[in-house]
Formats: sequence, structure tokens, C-alpha cells
Amino acid sequence: MIFLKKLGFYKKPLKGTTHNLTAYTVDETGNVFSNNKKTYVTKFGKAVREGQGKDPTVTLRDDNGIKVSISRSKLREAYFSDKTLNF
Repeated sequence: MIFLKKLGFYKKPLKGTTHNLTAYTVDETGNVFSNNKKTYVTKFGKAVREGQGKDPTVTLRDDNGIKVSISRSKLREAYFSDKTLNF
């Protein structure tokens, strides 16, 4: 059985900008699923929606439409440490 956890706010480590990713959920393997219909119009959003898990990074769009790339290892780490709402 797959358990999904809702994503929250992500702070980029180098730039320090914060992005709202509340339209997404993540599973234990780092696959990301979208509840936002606007995100899977693009190539990146469609790959995220399908949760293919082939690339080491996941590209998402925040609530302002800005692309955010996160490594799957960071998503898995947030999932297992229950810090998906603010990581």
C-alpha cells in the first residue's frame, strides 16, 4: 500500500528562496503527484503527474509558475523524517 504525504514549502539551499508546493504529494520512493490541473499541461508537469521515477531530480512548478528542481533523495529524506510540510 502506498502512502502519500502532502508537500508544503521548499526553501532552496543556495538561493534561499521559498516556494509553495502544496499542490503536490510525494510517496516513499520520491515520486511526486500533482493535484493541480495547471501543472500537467507542460512536459515537466506531465512527467511529474505520471510519477515515472527515472530521473534523479524532479521538476515542479510552484504556485507562481516558477520551476523548482528537487533531488529525489531530498524528497525521500523529507518523507521519512516527516518534514514534507517545510523542508
